[in-house]
Amino acid sequence: MASDKNKRQALIAHCNEAAREHGGKFPAVTIEQFFDGNDDRGSIMCNLDVESMKEIRAQVEAIRARRDVQSVLVRISETMEDDPPSWPFADQVIVVTTLGANELRSLFDESMAPDEVGVLEETVVGVPVPKAGASVLVAWWD
Repeated sequence: MASDKNKRQALIAHCNEAAREHGGKFPAVTIEQFFDGNDDRGSIMCNLDVESMKEIRAQVEAIRARRDVQSVLVRISETMEDDPPSWPFADQVIVVTTLGANELRSLFDESMAPDEVGVLEETVVGVPVPKAGASVLVAWWD
């Protein structure tokens, strides 16, 4: 199954517009924006032995569904627009939560364990302001 060309192009356009408005930095996007129509196993967690995009999506959706999680977003690091049919690339998942970094790390299946989890120390377009008691954490895969 090939990735949806129209959804890919819409995501690229969204990323490029955000970058134009915010000094060249790509945004964090919703799970739906990143995964809907995406069948490119190289677009996220590509260094891991995970069979399908469905597995990865299910993992991040399970984290988003928790009561102690306000938001889960995928941070785009490269649009890949010059490399069709590649989907925009992401090496980070941003989680707005009351959990600590070690608690968040433990929520990922062993096969999808991030290389690092910590507090996001920069402003990223698309990330909501944390509610009282929450912070913005980032899980990163090399």
